[in-house]
Amino acid sequence: MDPSEKQVTQARSGAVIRALHVSGLAEAGAARSTALAEADRQLDRIARLLHDALEGGVSMSDIARATGVSRQTLYELRGRYGDTADLKLALLQALATQYPATAAELAEHLGRPEEEIWPLLQELMDEGLADWELDVQRDDTKIPLYMTGAGLRALEQWSLADGFTADDPRTDR
Repeated sequence: MDPSEKQVTQARSGAVIRALHVSGLAEAGAARSTALAEADRQLDRIARLLHDALEGGVSMSDIARATGVSRQTLYELRGRYGDTADLKLALLQALATQYPATAAELAEHLGRPEEEIWPLLQELMDEGLADWELDVQRDDTKIPLYMTGAGLRALEQWSLADGFTADDPRTDR
């Protein structure tokens, strides 16, 4: 084989090898995408079953063990389908874990309409538990929110039985 033929063979071999790997990676990526979509469907299913399971006396720890989902995630899921107190806790947790986040991002994260979370976000801000992250680089409608130090203390002292209010003596703002 002459040297130019060798170079052509090597170049073609390299292209075939790259194509083989790209094809394999694309297949793996598609399978991962399908698996993630299925995981989201199952997480939503767990969220829909959560309230009734808790009402039936199953503890959050037992639910976490049975589903393989962390308790923190379960509390956020409870906010998707639970009452206002649950959603308020879910918002506070989302502010703690998704910072910085706009109201639209928080609504998407919790799977709730933005119109539903706005009044609760306003309550959190009125209670000093959350505030706007002012940044002159951003459009006014996309100003992210953050959890304040009082919000962190409220989250630390939150009672899952009876919620929390900012004037609660359990915290010292």
